[in-house]
Amino acid sequence: NRIMIEGAVKSMDLPGDFEILEILIPSQFVGLTYEQVTTMIGDNITIITAIRREEKSNFLGSISTDNRVQGVLTPSYVFAPNDLLLIFGKIKNIDKCIQKYA
Repeated sequence: NRIMIEGAVKSMDLPGDFEILEILIPSQFVGLTYEQVTTMIGDNITIITAIRREEKSNFLGSISTDNRVQGVLTPSYVFAPNDLLLIFGKIKNIDKCIQKYA
């Protein structure tokens, strides 16, 4: 039911009003570093990792999407337009962040 949130792709509810949510990167974050984005969103939400989605074509010209988990992000990691963010936090804090940056 959390998938109804704008930009949400997947969600996992956890005990204590926490959740892990996979969201499309907000346009305000594109081109910014991990360090800049974490400063913007504050301490109440943690970006676990990013999933870089890249389109590729095969020898027949068919286009598919290749998802690559970026692992532990460094402060200098730069977010791209098609990135997915895997975030963790209290549901109320995630909702505030999504409303602010969606």
